[in-house]
Amino acid sequence: MGFIPDSSNTSNGLISPTTVTNTYLRSLYDVGISNVQNNQLLSYDSTTQKWVNSTPATVSTSLSALTDCSVGSLVNNNVLYYNSTNSKWENKALQESDITSLSTDLSACEKTSNKNISSGYCGLDVNSLVSVSNLPSISESKVINLTTDLSACEKIANKNTSLGYCPLDINSLVPIANIPSLSESQITNLSTDLGNCENPLIKMLQVATVLLILILWYQPQIFHKVTLHKSMEKQQQIRALYWIYQN
Repeated sequence: MGFIPDSSNTSNGLISPTTVTNTYLRSLYDVGISNVQNNQLLSYDSTTQKWVNSTPATVSTSLSALTDCSVGSLVNNNVLYYNSTNSKWENKALQESDITSLSTDLSACEKTSNKNISSGYCGLDVNSLVSVSNLPSISESKVINLTTDLSACEKIANKNTSLGYCPLDINSLVPIANIPSLSESQITNLSTDLGNCENPLIKMLQVATVLLILILWYQPQIFHKVTLHKSMEKQQQIRALYWIYQN
């Protein structure tokens, strides 16, 4: 024996002397189906606590059909953003100002199109150095202390020239060719030092005088043959020669 509940009231139904197998969906006690239409769906109704047939709402296939969207005049790269003023999603071209801090960050950067151009910026070479072509002509006065330092230097062009400077040889000495002729008076103390030296010619003259005195003195035959007057004259000559030797 079986019980077949009424789909509209689970308390009512039919009693069958045999076991009943439900062959229809509407025969189930928790299902309420009526006026069935094509493409309907079963949805649960919490009020009746039954599954009932219903026609589903039409699903929009475009954003413009949605009530919370306002889309129009679409162009490439438009984005969808939410407008809190009208509580709708709208399309628009994305601006730098729409991205937080982007304008500030970009203003702190140099555009690559400004590289090595007028009023732009200078690029570096593979050695991280400024290219020579980007260097301006710099006067010596623009370089700190350069003019002063250069004034303390001798130009190579002035080497060994009139009013220039004298080079040194491999021994760090002035070449003989660059030394002028000097008088004794131009050399410090030279005249004094020479005055304290013995002149070899004078020394030779003194020696010759001594020898002559000795010869005259030790030749007695000379004194025997001359008169006393002659002897006195010879003695005077000897004295004269001795004075020369002394002086």
